[in-house]
This record gives sequence, C-alpha cells and structure tokens, in this order.
Amino acid sequence: MDYSTIKKKNEQQCKRRLFLLFYICLIATSIVLGQNFSQNSKSGIKIETKGFVDLGFPSGTLWATCNIGASRPEEYGEYYAWGETHVKSEYYWENYFDTKDYVFQRHQQYVNSNETGNDDFMMYYPEGGRTSIKGNISYDVATLKYGKTCHIPSEEEFKELYVESSMIPDEFRGVVGIVVQGPNRKAIFIPAGGKKIGHDLLNEGDIILYWLSDLDSYFPDGARCFAYDKQRLNLIYDYYYRSAGCLIRPVKAKP
Repeated sequence: MDYSTIKKKNEQQCKRRLFLLFYICLIATSIVLGQNFSQNSKSGIKIETKGFVDLGFPSGTLWATCNIGASRPEEYGEYYAWGETHVKSEYYWENYFDTKDYVFQRHQQYVNSNETGNDDFMMYYPEGGRTSIKGNISYDVATLKYGKTCHIPSEEEFKELYVESSMIPDEFRGVVGIVVQGPNRKAIFIPAGGKKIGHDLLNEGDIILYWLSDLDSYFPDGARCFAYDKQRLNLIYDYYYRSAGCLIRPVKAKP
C-alpha cells in the first residue's frame, strides 16, 4: 500500500471520528438544554419562571418564582436565620442576632424549647416583645433586597396558599420539590433545599423548610415556617428553631 493510499485512509477515519464526536456532543447538549430550559415539571405541569406570579388567590398576593438568592426556580438560593439579612458560614445560637445570655455547647444542634424563655432573647419574644418581622427592612431580607412592596410571607399568606392551591410532590429540571398550582392553574416550583445547622446542609432533597415572618406564639426560640418532608402528604405550617439557616420565598402585594 503506497503512502497516498494510507494518507487517504487515515483522513477518512479521522473524518468519521470527528463526525461521531460531533454527533455525541449534539445529543448530550440537547439533553442538557432540555433539562435546563424546560418549563414543565416531571409530571407535565408548566412552571412559571420569571418574577412574581398571580396564582389567583382572593387577596391578590403575588408569589415569587424563585427563592431569595436564586435566579431560577430549581435553585435553592441563600439560607438565612430568621430575622437576619446576611448569609453566614455557620448557623448557631451563639452567632444569632437576637440571642442573649445563651450557654450552649459549640456544636449542639438542637435545644429543648421548654428550657427557653422570653428572657433569653433581646427583641423578639411572645410576651411583650416583637412578634413579626414582616416589612421591617432591618430584619426582613425580602424587603431589604426587593423593596417595600415585598416581604417574607406571613402565616396568613401561607394559609391562603395552603387552602387555595393544590400541592404536588414533583421534580423540576432534575430537582426534587413541590409544585404549587393556584386556582388560575398557574404554578410555581418550591425546591426541597433542606436546612443549615452549624456549617452543614442537612436533608437536601428530602425536606422543604421556608421561613414565614411570624414568631411562634408559644416557643420563644421558634419562628413559623412552611414545611414538607417525605413522611407528610402536603405542605404544612409549622415552627422551627430560628437560629437555623432556612430558605425564603418572597411575596408582594398585587399592584
């Protein structure tokens, strides 16, 4: 076999390999783009992806399509302790803004609520203290970031969401969470981003835990939240230790 024949054969093999590589890249790109830019959940529900959405509630409250710190519905965004407006590397009672005279071990994750009282906190406590951070620019990070028309949802606003919408465990762009579909059939996606205790991200993909703007009326160390895990059939309103890092889904009044 002469040199020109060998050269031609090598060129043909090279072209075939390049074509095969191009085809593989094209298929992979289409799969990634399909996952990243699809507007439908795994169950086929169209998800709103931009700004704030009117879900058709009687109050006219608009719900954000993304968490604070996220640019897309499936992103977790930023974690905040209740009433704080900055992201931290660690979430402990020792570095919580409202804690007074607390004596905890550095790595203690939980505290018995029956052992805390109003005197353990400086500003927010059920009897005689403040009980809501809604719209307060110093403590409501949604108002701070998005302006006075926006705020962390109140317990009443979540109750309206709970009563007026259907909630479906689902996936969006490969992320586990809940689809919330309002009376007008528009839907938002709430990812299961877990929570932060200390420096650890816990229960990612298993638990939804988002702050509401109200302090718990019974436990001084707790604030109201909306929650979901695999043991529950639906989102519920609950309370959680306010030193923990949780996600926030802002709302605003309809113009």
